Amino acid sequence: MKLIGQNSISKYLSYFLYVIFLFIAFHFIYEIIGFSVLYYKYKTGSNVLSQFFLLGNDVGWAKNEYTNPIKNVLKFKIFYPFTTQNLLTGIYTRSFLISSLIGSGFFTIFILVCYKITKALSKDQIFNITTINWFKKLAWLSIIYVPIEITNWFLNLNLKMSADIFYISFIFLSLGIAIFFIIAFFKKGYELQSENDLTI
Repeated sequence: MKLIGQNSISKYLSYFLYVIFLFIAFHFIYEIIGFSVLYYKYKTGSNVLSQFFLLGNDVGWAKNEYTNPIKNVLKFKIFYPFTTQNLLTGIYTRSFLISSLIGSGFFTIFILVCYKITKALSKDQIFNITTINWFKKLAWLSIIYVPIEITNWFLNLNLKMSADIFYISFIFLSLGIAIFFIIAFFKKGYELQSENDLTI
């Protein structure tokens, strides 16, 4: 089977990425709703939607050597809608919420752009402006994510995450730069294809 073009791996990969995007987008939207409800509960002391969004010193974490030192810390737990399946849990702090939203938002957009690229690569003529523009979006998204993540880390000074942040930043910065080389290749292919079409 071909990697690109019609009836290729790219076509079926685009279907797979579309399903993944829908799943992750649901998570991201539900996370925003969950954090909004938790903020409302925190500010008002309300007990609204307590079966799906828990906020308190005890949200059902097991008592052990890791949780005992933080037993009096405010925690949260978000369940999937109409289930008791845990979606997200953690310590209720501004830095945790912001970091979670940045990561979820970035990953949602990243998967969407990857879906658009694989969809464009499943066409007969892959050297086109649409494909080039989606590659540009992916390159800039990867590069812009780095200063956002480093700024978030710096403002929250989460020293435990310092090594991870720099590894992740290096990976996405390298990815963004590598994609610009791919863009140059696709631009050259588009120019040659256009010249060939004019000649014909």
